[in-house]
Order: sequence, then structure tokens, then C-alpha cells
Amino acid sequence: MEDIIHKPMPSYNAEHFWPIQALWARVLVKAICDYANFREAKNFKGKREFKKVSAWLFGEETGFFAVCEAAGWQPAMVRKRALSMTKDEVRKIEHRDRDPVTLLKEGPSNGYRR
Repeated sequence: MEDIIHKPMPSYNAEHFWPIQALWARVLVKAICDYANFREAKNFKGKREFKKVSAWLFGEETGFFAVCEAAGWQPAMVRKRALSMTKDEVRKIEHRDRDPVTLLKEGPSNGYRR
């Protein structure tokens, strides 16, 4: 029987890591877009969603920093982009066929990558 407990972990190169990094980047893009969409909410549901996404993006006790690290993005830049994102920019991201991470980086507040 093979000893799987003491078996060394495989090493991952950039090609294997990129899909995971892209997944976490999409989580951040979703949070940024939700922040912009619910920022001026008038109804209860919208206000509740804004409160949740605000707590996650700007709280210190959330998984936000781990997600930023996994995506390779700087937390300060993600927060800055959340504050500056407009609903029009969100609509452009949501209605284009291109990768939302690429579209976000092309926006006016470029500079997410380390």
C-alpha cells in the first residue's frame, strides 16, 4: 500500500497556479462590482448587500486579505478601485464577452498587479 501521508506534494508552476489565481481575482471583481452596484441602494435588500460587501472589503477580520494574496492583487488597490468604480463601469464589465479581470485592469484605476 502506498504511503500517501508522507508522499511529497507536487510542485506547481505558473501554468497550474493561474486558474486558481484567476478564480480569486474574479471573486474580487465581483465584490468590487457589488460594492458599486449597492452603494446607493434604497431598498432593504440592497442596503443589506452593501453592508455585507463593505464589511468584507474593508473589515480587518475577513478573508479579504487571503483572497487578495491568492489573486496576486494588493488589498489597498482593490479597496481604492471599489471606492472609485461607477455603475457605468460595472455595466461595461457585465455586458462584455471579455474576461472581467482584464476589463477591470483596463479601467481608469489600473495597477492591481504587484
